[in-house]
Amino acid sequence: MPAASQFDDALGELITGVDDEGTLYPIEKLKAHRTGVKHLAISVFLFQGDRLLLQQRSSLKYHAPLLWTNSACSHPRWQESSADCVTRTLDRELGVDFSTRFVRRTEYDAPIGPLFENEVVDCYRGEIPPRFSFSDMNPSEVAGLRTAGRGEIEQDVATHPERYTPWFRIYVERGLVSALF
Repeated sequence: MPAASQFDDALGELITGVDDEGTLYPIEKLKAHRTGVKHLAISVFLFQGDRLLLQQRSSLKYHAPLLWTNSACSHPRWQESSADCVTRTLDRELGVDFSTRFVRRTEYDAPIGPLFENEVVDCYRGEIPPRFSFSDMNPSEVAGLRTAGRGEIEQDVATHPERYTPWFRIYVERGLVSALF
């Protein structure tokens, strides 16, 4: 695995913005989050049986550090497909290459401190093999992992929303997470 300084999720990387007519264009990731520009994203939900893998974001993340969220998430680079972004992100964050399938597209916007999420998200679902151990997760991306069932997630998000990323709370509130089980 490359050193943290070599990771491609740099703040200045070009991701894919979406204008009001649906036209795609390149924009720096940090600029998109500072200005609330609509842009493409991916969210991955990995299941081990009837339990969803949750990721605690690294303390080094520039927004939503140490909060729990779905298994992996990122932004397609300019002219990168969502499917290729999923493969890259699973390798970069968790050190794995699991098969996933596209489930649905959703949109949300939410403030995160001084930044803004305004995302058009392609959601993917995958299965974790039985007895699989995550031994190659990237500490500059991931602080921890745990699995939880649907009821546990819904109850904990309702009771302790401050523990979760804004987008994961939105996914739970809209029933997206529940529908994936």
